[in-house]
Amino acid sequence: MGYTLNKKNINLDKKFRLNTDSLSDVYMLNRGIAVRVFKENIDRSLVLSEYECEFISKLRCDNMLMPKQLLYKNNKYEGYSFRNINKARKDKIISANKKDLVADLEMIEEDLDVLSNAYVMLDGITPRNVVYSDGLYITDVSQFKVLNKNEIDYRDLRKLNDFQIQLLFESLVAAELKRERVESKKIKYLLDLIEKRDDNTKQSRYYEDLFEYSDNITQFVKRL
Repeated sequence: MGYTLNKKNINLDKKFRLNTDSLSDVYMLNRGIAVRVFKENIDRSLVLSEYECEFISKLRCDNMLMPKQLLYKNNKYEGYSFRNINKARKDKIISANKKDLVADLEMIEEDLDVLSNAYVMLDGITPRNVVYSDGLYITDVSQFKVLNKNEIDYRDLRKLNDFQIQLLFESLVAAELKRERVESKKIKYLLDLIEKRDDNTKQSRYYEDLFEYSDNITQFVKRL
């Protein structure tokens, strides 16, 4: 017996493998759905448990690609399916129109509210697991953690999740600016400005004010 999704047999052909890392392989099942398969012999405490995967699959997030259905092999939980975002077309965050970028960050913040309210902690998000294409999408949620309510105060968890997104944003922006050969001192200055944001100020609002007189991040940096 092979892999099953929703009690239906599926075939995961290596020629349709989209991505691989130390914990999992990702395959295209069809145009709109991908499947994440956990590798054998990994430490399963590093990835979503069956309970956690089923729990977060019920959460409504638009830009964090939540599990849709659990994957089984020989009746053993082995991963999950999720919405596939086309990586062939990638936009640049630093050249995105300011209003579009702010709107994209607002979508992420809405997802953060959903996750934090459910006591889900972000973990394992890196630039490698992000697609910016008509929106900012986090494609790998396999290391998120479902916490007990007595483990952490909601407000602390929300700030922690928000900080994870800030670090991710800084990494994405810095990497793109470096590829454009922007001076290191200008990149550092921008990152210092980002880090001055108060915890109680939403990132979308802060960036809207920060880049108020620029069309995008590239233009802002060139004026420094």
